[in-house]
This record gives sequence, structure tokens and C-alpha cells, in this order.
Amino acid sequence: MNEVSDAAQIARQSWSLLCPSDAVPVRVLADGERYANRPVPDAAWMAGARRDGGVLESRLPQLRAMAMLLAAQRWRERSGETPAQLADAADWLAARILLLGLSHVLVTAESFSLLDLANRRCRAWSEQTGQPFAAALPILVADAGGEFCLQAWSRSAEVALALAGGRAEAALARHCEQRLQALLARVSC
Repeated sequence: MNEVSDAAQIARQSWSLLCPSDAVPVRVLADGERYANRPVPDAAWMAGARRDGGVLESRLPQLRAMAMLLAAQRWRERSGETPAQLADAADWLAARILLLGLSHVLVTAESFSLLDLANRRCRAWSEQTGQPFAAALPILVADAGGEFCLQAWSRSAEVALALAGGRAEAALARHCEQRLQALLARVSC
């Protein structure tokens, strides 16, 4: 696949997938990963995004734990010194895919390869643990919602139930904890 020449065709097909009928929208405000390396978003924007259904990533500590586990798995295979920044953007996206059961992710042409890399890391994890994995599909758009927001869809019934409740962040944190424990149960040390 040629990412540049195929982008127009993928963009046209992506719009037909924009709202998968069997999936629920998930909007993660990426404050956990982003604050370390970028300026904090405007407080008014963050408050508005939460009112519009966004879930603060910092309220889902299991995402950080999974991202670190994915990064550690990669660095364990290499010899030498551990880098200053262990997990990268692909580790964080892979953690979101695995724990939130993401089936579709809004991406721009610039972030298209990031989703591919995250899917490969998820696949490596699933092969190591013997668990099935279905890659998250890209929905290519011109603007994916800004650098502080991940817009995606999940086919997980548990995620749908968590987001439907009044305390979405707490319910989603419980779901992520259960999912993380299930993923770790099959890890061989």
C-alpha cells in the first residue's frame, strides 16, 4: 500500500464508514500523554470537550499502564540503556485500541502511519498472549479533532454501557481495569 497515492481513495471510502452502525463513538481527551511534551490545552476548550462527551485520558490510568507495558516489551528485546521517554505515540494509541476495543479511528494523512504502527504493536501483543485481535480501521479526514482529542468508535458492549451511564469516566475506568487484567492474565514473564 502506498500511503500517499492511496490516500484519496481511502478518504472516499472512509466517509462511508464514518458511523459504523454497530459501534459507539469514543472521544478521548488525550491529556495524559500530551501534557508531558506539549502545552496544556485551554481550560475552556477542555471543559467544553468534556461537556460534549469527551473522556479525560488521565482518569483512565490503565491506558498509561498498557502503553508502558507495550513499550517495555519492545525495549526488553533490545540491549542497552532505557530511553528517557519509554512509550511513544504508537504505544499510547495501541493501548487505547486494546483497552477500549477501538474498531475505527479518525486519522489524518499525517497520522495514518501511526495507526498502522499501533495496530502492528497490538498484533505483536496478541500473538504473544494468544488472544485474537482485529486491527482498528482508519477513517481518513482532513482534521481529526486536534492534537488533544482522539475520535474513534468501539464495538465493545462494555464500552457502550460505560459511556451510556452518567459517570462515564468511572465506568470506563472499571472496564479498562477489567480489560487490562484479562490481557495481563495471559502474559508469560
